[in-house]
Amino acid sequence: MTTHDIELPDATTLLLNSVTSDNHDTWNVVMPGLNVVVVKGIDVTINPTMTGTDTSANSIGAFDGADVIIGTAQGVCAHKQMTYKIEGESSLTYRSQGLDAKQLDHTDFEFTGDAGGTLKLLLPSDPKIDIPTISISGLRPGDNMLVEMNNPYGGANILPKTLYYDRGEGLLSLSFNVNGANYEFNGAPIKWVRFQLDEDMPAGYSFKPNGDGSLSYACYLRGTHIATPDGETKVEALQAGDKVLTAGGQVATVKWLGYRKLTASRIPAQDALKAFPITFQKDAIADNVPHRDLTISPYHHLYFDGKLIPAMALVNGLTITQDFSRQSFEYFHVELDHFDILLAEGVAAESYVDTGNRSMFQNVNPTSMLADFGPAPGRQSIAGMKIVRKGPVVEALRERLRQRAEAIAPVVQPVVQRCAA
Repeated sequence: MTTHDIELPDATTLLLNSVTSDNHDTWNVVMPGLNVVVVKGIDVTINPTMTGTDTSANSIGAFDGADVIIGTAQGVCAHKQMTYKIEGESSLTYRSQGLDAKQLDHTDFEFTGDAGGTLKLLLPSDPKIDIPTISISGLRPGDNMLVEMNNPYGGANILPKTLYYDRGEGLLSLSFNVNGANYEFNGAPIKWVRFQLDEDMPAGYSFKPNGDGSLSYACYLRGTHIATPDGETKVEALQAGDKVLTAGGQVATVKWLGYRKLTASRIPAQDALKAFPITFQKDAIADNVPHRDLTISPYHHLYFDGKLIPAMALVNGLTITQDFSRQSFEYFHVELDHFDILLAEGVAAESYVDTGNRSMFQNVNPTSMLADFGPAPGRQSIAGMKIVRKGPVVEALRERLRQRAEAIAPVVQPVVQRCAA
């Protein structure tokens, strides 16, 4: 990791990519005016300083999967505008918490290119009652905004407590509380930040802090084959109205297909076990079950004799492993006209159940604020089936699958488990 100091000439572009910069380098960039910094495919920290005396504008953009951190921004004011651009599958973190929040009035964030970009804002802990209004443009289904506030008392950052959305004015406002109490002014909660959402939001566009943020990634990986009356079909090819076979030999109708793409660089290390995919090698459960490798999310439930058991509870490091090496992966979940058990690569596995976690999919909740990983709370009961995540039943099944793995060891190579850094 190297620190670079550079002053750009007027109206010039600085390109940072794998050729011009190493990952995790820091760039202190002086921008006199009409300057553009383009970051492609690498992770860097940028500390921009605007020095122009006349009306000027500069921009910094994250493209091609780049992760950009804005550590300290200086000089942004009424006649010096800064624009940050975030392309799909790229992310930009703005953490200039030491600055006056009003500086954000002259800072624009623009989502561009394909959907799936992530903007994370770490707000100053002193709003000075004068609420900043941040311009957000280009927001689309699949883009993400995450907002935290620097804790004035030290410790973990503070998450939003209350959200206000005025569709008529296009204003999204957030309030925070500290140590269980709302910050107030003249008896009213302080709205710490407002987002001016440029462009009309589509019908049904919604925002919410997501409470404790509990979401589960319980889905099939792209390429998984689902049994249908006409043979197997890849899960991503299914559409509403298609017919599928159930484990009980019946035919069910697809109601909806949820979709979510995850990128390793955006999964917190503490959440790796809850997010990275798990693979059941061919024959891991029984002869020809699965009949080819099956890869699913950790909290996807498989069906065993009336019990629904999450995949992560069955990992044995031999025939059932978790892959932390993937840089990106796509999950799909199939909702039927009624809950049932599908056949994925010949394995009995659940269809989607809406437990209040539908917003984890990109094609439903366009802006997921403060999304977290983990099992969704309040999962509804399913007649004739019991969800079991631990205890004697799970231990016995895992031991049976481990013994089977050892029995077929000559054709199975052990996989070393690694955790994402």
